[in-house]
Amino acid sequence: MFLSALGLGLGCGTSCGSITTPLLTSFLMSKQSNAKEGIKVTTIFILGKIITYLSLGILSSLVGQVIISEKGSLLGINSTVFFNIFCIIIGIYLGYKGVQGLMFVNKKCSGCSGTCSTTKSKIMNYNKNSTIILFFGGVLYALTPCTPLLIMLGMTANVSIAYALVLMLVFSVANSISPLFVIGGISGYFSNKMWKEIPKFANVISILSGGVFLYIGIEGVWVIL
Repeated sequence: MFLSALGLGLGCGTSCGSITTPLLTSFLMSKQSNAKEGIKVTTIFILGKIITYLSLGILSSLVGQVIISEKGSLLGINSTVFFNIFCIIIGIYLGYKGVQGLMFVNKKCSGCSGTCSTTKSKIMNYNKNSTIILFFGGVLYALTPCTPLLIMLGMTANVSIAYALVLMLVFSVANSISPLFVIGGISGYFSNKMWKEIPKFANVISILSGGVFLYIGIEGVWVIL
């Protein structure tokens, strides 16, 4: 079972990268950060996923069955829609901050080169929300079912809570071994350079990043409907 959990975790981490990579990259590029910040927010996102996976494993063990269906039904509630709504809200938020920042730069920083202190202060206030946003993003994303997760929950439904916890921990850690940390660090590095040297373009990136989140969220809701 442990080898199965390890293999499923590695497979899930690889397949999930196609969705999480553009999400995390878009989020990091929409705000001023650096390589260290990029790795930090990636870790926070993954931590949210791990905590959710462990909780799902424990609940499956308690009730003796898989508690989330292939279509994302969790105890009678479609859990997938929460992640889609999250993406829509973040998309609107990033778009709004990008437009606001673009107007702010044009008004306050016309004629100055580099980054104005007022602009930097405004951006840094925006960054304080990153930890909460990324953590809940990881939690909600983990509620979006995939085949490896459903298999794992089927396994944990037939073992004790302690065993289920260990299995899901192995799965979660293996799932987290991905190039996301490298991608997060690189995105953070280039984001920092961009916000310092060309803040106007950085705000345009924030608007485009909001569009990515909106597209993923709206498409997900459309599929459900």
